[in-house]
Amino acid sequence: MDLAKKYRVLIWVSLLLLVVNLVTLATIWFRPPIPPAITEPVRESRAKFQRGALVKELQLNTEQAEFYQTSRKKHFKEMRKLKHEIGRTKILIHEEIFSENPDTTKINQWIDSIGVLNIQFERNNYRHFLQLKTHLDEKQIDRFKQLMRESFDDPENNQRREHHRNENSKE
Repeated sequence: MDLAKKYRVLIWVSLLLLVVNLVTLATIWFRPPIPPAITEPVRESRAKFQRGALVKELQLNTEQAEFYQTSRKKHFKEMRKLKHEIGRTKILIHEEIFSENPDTTKINQWIDSIGVLNIQFERNNYRHFLQLKTHLDEKQIDRFKQLMRESFDDPENNQRREHHRNENSKE
C-alpha cells in the first residue's frame, strides 16, 4: 500500500471515530436525566421521619408513642401480606390472559378475589386508625382528624404542605 493510500485510510478512520465520539457525547448530553434510585439509607430515613412525624404532630406521650409503634409495625406486616397476595393474584391473571386459551371464568374469579383483598386492605387501614384514635385525647383527635383530611387531598398539595411545614419547623 502506498503512503497516500495509508494516509487516506487513516483520515477516514479518524473521521469515523470522531463521528462516533460526537454521537456518544450528544446522547449523553441531550438525554433526560435519570432520577436517582431510592437507596436503603434514604428509605430508612424516610421511614424514621414518617414514624416521628405523627408522634410529633400529635404530640404523643411515651405510652401513646409505644402503642403507636407496635400497632404500626403489626399493621404494616398485615398490609404487606395483603399487597403480596394481590400481586400474586395479578400475576396469575396476567399468565392466564396470555395463555393459549384464557379461561375467563378463572380470570373473573381472581378479579373478584382482588376486590375482596382490597376491601380487607381498606378495612384494616380504618381499623388501625380507629384503634389509634382510642388512645388519643380530644386535642390529639382533632389534629389527627385534620391530618387524615390532608392525606385525602391532592398528592401535590400534600407535598407542598409538607415542604411548608418543614420550612416552618426550621424557623
